Order: sequence, then C-alpha cells, then structure tokens
Amino acid sequence: MNFSGRILLSERDVFSWLKSLFGTRESRTPHVHGIEWDDNGITRALPDGRSEGVTWANLVRVSVLTTDEGPFVEDVFFVLESADGKGCVVPQEADHDSRLLEFLQKLPGFDNEQLVRAMTSVENARFLCWERTHQQ
Repeated sequence: MNFSGRILLSERDVFSWLKSLFGTRESRTPHVHGIEWDDNGITRALPDGRSEGVTWANLVRVSVLTTDEGPFVEDVFFVLESADGKGCVVPQEADHDSRLLEFLQKLPGFDNEQLVRAMTSVENARFLCWERTHQQ
C-alpha cells in the first residue's frame, strides 16, 4: 500500500467540524453514540442519519482531539483516519468499558505519552498517538 497522500486539516477546521456534529454548549442535547466495532473496523451513526467509519486495514492515523469545554460536556474524541481521507470520530464517552482504547493501544508504536498528554489537556488541541508506517 502507498500512503503518500495526506489530508491536512487545521485544528480550527477540526473543531468547527466537531461543533457542527455536536453543536455548541448552548445547543447540545444528549444523544446516544451509535458506535459499532468488530474485527473489521468501526462505524458511527451520526445524529443526522449519516454514518462514518474506517476499516482497520485502511487505518493510517489515530489522534486524540481535546476541547476546552469539559468536564461536563464531551471534550475528548478519538479521531481514526483512513487511507482514503475518511474516518471516524469517537467521543471518549462512547468507549464505556475502554475496550476500544485498549485495542488502539495495541497498535504497533502507539504513543501512550501523547495519550496521557491528551487526557490531561484542558485546551483545544490534537495529539497524534499513532501513524501507520510503510512497513505496517
């Protein structure tokens, strides 16, 4: 596989996208996270009826996105990006039993130091925890 293509988004773009999905603090209403994952990949049903997902075979990058809106609203998101430029954003709250996080931490070269930095962040930030190399 050739992973030479790369989509670069600014943090502002990503935060704007998250706000479009989850609303602002004032407009946010509780919703059920439609997350399903198995040995093939992960999908998430969005509130507007669309879905997003990534297969593990096409996974090229895992980041943790944090916002400054916690702790009483969702403020930590796993961003799973695929080789085709698509992906899946999973709110940390959707990983109730931490099985998804445990799975991601088993990826070769997963950077747990970045994960710790993300989990202690109270700012709008993005932390790269894993990126596929050409050998993987």
